[in-house]
Amino acid sequence: MHFNIQRLAAPFRTSVYYTVLAAEALTWILLGAGVWFAALRIRTAAQELTAGQSPETFQNYLLSLPPEQLAAFAGQLKAFVIQFFALVVVVPIALFLVFAVSRAVVWHLLEKREWHVRYRRWIGMSLIAVVLFVVAFAIYGVLKLIFASFLGNTLLSIVNVLVLSLLWCGYLIMKFTAFSFFMKHDAIWSSWGHAFAQLKHRRNLIVLGSAVALLIVLQIVQYPLRSWYFLHPMGAIVVPLVLLLLFVTWLRLFVVNDKAM
Repeated sequence: MHFNIQRLAAPFRTSVYYTVLAAEALTWILLGAGVWFAALRIRTAAQELTAGQSPETFQNYLLSLPPEQLAAFAGQLKAFVIQFFALVVVVPIALFLVFAVSRAVVWHLLEKREWHVRYRRWIGMSLIAVVLFVVAFAIYGVLKLIFASFLGNTLLSIVNVLVLSLLWCGYLIMKFTAFSFFMKHDAIWSSWGHAFAQLKHRRNLIVLGSAVALLIVLQIVQYPLRSWYFLHPMGAIVVPLVLLLLFVTWLRLFVVNDKAM
């Protein structure tokens, strides 16, 4: 037991944990700022287009416009549509590229390697990671609907937490295993194939169990904060995100250290 606790706590005792944590925090702040900027620009453009009117008032205003003013408005609408689609397309692509490069930064800091990056391969690794993330949570959505059809509310809440924790931790362990292998061999498909092959090993099941247990503990310790979360909505967002970031950074180092043993 003492040995297991030491292994679980080992990542927190390394300087690289805090270096990677800082890099991850900066990455997600930049990504969040990008999403906020895009949403703000779309909202501002929409308000300028409608002059802040409600949909019903704006519809009546359009119907009352003479043809020449309606033609001028059509030009404004066209400019808004172009800006909207530019933000919807360009910003996500830019944010994804930032995310892909940040993966290279994080893993080079973690492995203490010299900067030697083939960007296309890191983009490919990151793209597969994003696709698998979507697949994992699509599976969760399907399972949630199935369980909701025959479980009561209390039991359903418990099962949802367990299933979500299992899928989330399993996804992270597989992703970190793939990226760790990729750092050594620089091969995209071999890295993910290796990660999938490792899922059946007993050692990985132990890592998964440890990760799920810690994630559930982090959720339980937040229950006393529910009243505070209700009064402070921003805190209800920030605190769980900080805990999640701490957990993900810990799990990354735990998986890498486990593979090195």
